[in-house]
Amino acid sequence: MSQRDVPWLVLGGAGFIGSHIVDLIGARGETCIVVDDLSNGSADRLQADHVQFFVDDAGGERVADWIENRHFRGIVCLAGSAYVPPSVDDPAMDLEANLGLPFRLLEALRRSRTRSPLILASSAAVYGDPGVAPIGDRTPVDPISPYGVSKLAAERYAAVFARLYGVRTASIRLFSVYGPRQRKQVVYDLGRKMLADAGDVEVLGDGTQSRDLVHVTDAARAFLHVAEHGALEGETYNVATGCDVTIREIITGLSGALGVAPCLRFTGSVRPGDPQRWVGAAEELAKIDFHTQVSWKDGVESIARWLLEEGAAVR
Repeated sequence: MSQRDVPWLVLGGAGFIGSHIVDLIGARGETCIVVDDLSNGSADRLQADHVQFFVDDAGGERVADWIENRHFRGIVCLAGSAYVPPSVDDPAMDLEANLGLPFRLLEALRRSRTRSPLILASSAAVYGDPGVAPIGDRTPVDPISPYGVSKLAAERYAAVFARLYGVRTASIRLFSVYGPRQRKQVVYDLGRKMLADAGDVEVLGDGTQSRDLVHVTDAARAFLHVAEHGALEGETYNVATGCDVTIREIITGLSGALGVAPCLRFTGSVRPGDPQRWVGAAEELAKIDFHTQVSWKDGVESIARWLLEEGAAVR
């Protein structure tokens, strides 16, 4: 069997980023096995000939048995909790989802002889609010939420398993990923508000806050690129564009693409802990010849089309 015939294993592949990774694998002429419990994903996204889909716990016995006994081109883990607020409300849930699950995957790989590479989805939340811009791969980590702590702990376990047991693994620190199929976060929320009632769009802060917006197709490419070209020695990689977009610029781009003229109402205040400026640098990815490709101008067009087609504002 050639390497091209070896399937990928995508955990959490029915979700926002995971389903785009599945699409990319298919576009490359390759196959994948997807495991998702559908707590946040949709099976409708996986109706393709290159996909074998199983509704199951990504950290369960079926997956552990596969990892121990089968070879995969790469194992991509996007299963778990993906946002800060739920971790604040239920830190025990977050601990199990974002540390317990990847720990079981690492244990299965420690017992395995296949040496399939494991790429973990981490987050820029591990940096906390460092007060510097841009945030580089070597910026000191200081998480300020249970979510950031659990993601950092999973990264550290991966690094230790790589050193002690030779597990081939790396972690991806995602900045502000956006794009079609997302139903949370700033770009989606603003677009939804504009379509629901353009005459009264509430916006947190004063519009000068900025974010490093990574289109979901670039994020998907990063996972597969690291699996194939990374050192896989427990290292971490920022996935960021290196450019930030202000909230006002997001509103201008979205309103133009959606064809609406919103009446804005700025609150003047933001949620506690929200940084004024959030922009990353991806030096480690650049060293393995990976760069983001989708500009904000092109990205906003893609999500506007999706918002209009899916009627996301009323869902």
